[in-house]
Amino acid sequence: MNIKPDEKTRFEIFIEMGESVSRPKKYWDILFCLNVIDRHPNPTNLIECLRDLLKNEGILFLASPLDWDKNFTSSELWVEDTKSYLSDTVWEVVESKDLKYIFHYSTRKIIQYISQVICAKKR
Repeated sequence: MNIKPDEKTRFEIFIEMGESVSRPKKYWDILFCLNVIDRHPNPTNLIECLRDLLKNEGILFLASPLDWDKNFTSSELWVEDTKSYLSDTVWEVVESKDLKYIFHYSTRKIIQYISQVICAKKR
């Protein structure tokens, strides 16, 4: 899905798999990958794809509660720190914080998550 902005906003939002985005390499200045990495079949490949789509000096916002599930990602690929996907030769981690939030399943069931939120600059 591609949401076209009006001319004043000067940005585009794409909601699709990173590997299937129909844009050339080094196209974006900023990318957001929020609560996806722990549901991807190969997180390393996803980060490499995002790296290719991002311009040099571009910014990547990466967030995940790292709530791994074998139905999505093989347990051999699980990590406890999302920064381990970001090679020091390619990325400079500008900021990394934990963000607590509550997810309401119903009026009687809630779960508290802590997402790791990272802002990284592509070298």
